[in-house]
Amino acid sequence: MSARQRAEAFKEKGNRAFSEKRFDEAINFYTEAIKIDSRNHVYFSNRSAAYMGKNMYSQALEDAETCTKLNPKWGKGYYRRALALLALSRASDAASVLQEGIRADPTNSDLRAKLDEVQKTLEKERRFVDTATGKPLSGSQLAKAEGNDHFSNGRYEEAAECYTRALALTQDKNERSVLYSNRAACHSQHQNWPKMLEDANMAVQENPKNVKALMRRGLAYEGLEKYQKAIDDMKAVLELDPTARSASAAIARLSRFIN
Repeated sequence: MSARQRAEAFKEKGNRAFSEKRFDEAINFYTEAIKIDSRNHVYFSNRSAAYMGKNMYSQALEDAETCTKLNPKWGKGYYRRALALLALSRASDAASVLQEGIRADPTNSDLRAKLDEVQKTLEKERRFVDTATGKPLSGSQLAKAEGNDHFSNGRYEEAAECYTRALALTQDKNERSVLYSNRAACHSQHQNWPKMLEDANMAVQENPKNVKALMRRGLAYEGLEKYQKAIDDMKAVLELDPTARSASAAIARLSRFIN
């Protein structure tokens, strides 16, 4: 088997893993292909997509940039770069990359459609500013604001995706706690109690004094019929906020299920 054939075999294995959302395996297979042929732009494009699947946006961007350097005429490379930039809340940069891609590949309808979408995103972003300073929001803050906008309009899956993106952009514990709690609220809308509990747990882990997170974890426990744990969380809420009437009402409601 030639080197090219071996590289293509790894790519095909990566493609199968990617289609089954086994992103770690896909990344490993594409990496093996790259080791054999580091001049093949498609391998970097594919690995970029796998990194996106893992919410590893910086790595996805790096691979997409390598892809367009290797083949400046290939439209999909610019598309990959734009997706990574959008995930990093860099919509303005994404628009510039898409325009660059259109110049390189004028007939690419996907690039033009994505550019239209990004321009609408930029129009929305102008509404989001830091109310304290009047300055543009950070990447994580912007993603959170977009998520809040989706949530208030009943687009819970889109909101959860925004909170996930924001989590990848910040290491601040208080901010991460709020984001996990917000995503838990999205899961509650679909009564996905296990997912809600998982995110609420993460929120409390990041900030044990996050009252909303404790409240949501208690509600998740209630949905899972773990009533004593639900009561314990509601009591923890009242310790932090004695005026929380919803927690008092929940305890009264839940106590009926305890023998």
